[in-house]
Amino acid sequence: MLTVHHPGVSTSERIEWRCGELNIPYTLVKYPRDPATGRAPEA
Repeated sequence: MLTVHHPGVSTSERIEWRCGELNIPYTLVKYPRDPATGRAPEA
């Protein structure tokens, strides 16, 4: 199974969308962005 790491609004949305279209099972791991800077976390 594929694991998609998703830090909010990013290009990883394309991967999630494509997996849905191709019926590829995946797990989505979301990471919150810093509200002050909008940056993804270091990890």
